[in-house]
Amino acid sequence: MSDIDEKKAWPSRRVVFPARGEVTVEEYTEESPGPNEILVEARATLISPGTEKACLTGKSNWVTYPHHPGYSHAGVVRAVGAGVDAPEVG
Repeated sequence: MSDIDEKKAWPSRRVVFPARGEVTVEEYTEESPGPNEILVEARATLISPGTEKACLTGKSNWVTYPHHPGYSHAGVVRAVGAGVDAPEVG
């Protein structure tokens, strides 16, 4: 478990709700994690039929657009920021 020494760019994709009732996938670059953060490459994820559907349809009273949904996934740790003791890369 070692902190990262240099900044690295990670090509990524994510689901976006650009506006109420709209869904798209966008490519972006994820930067190396900051202090006390980890970067996880998702291997499995889910879209909640409750929370995300409410955000997509505009029935949530807290969502703003563009919205990047998701809060549940499992994956592999690819990088850790300074101060992270666990989990380790890999």
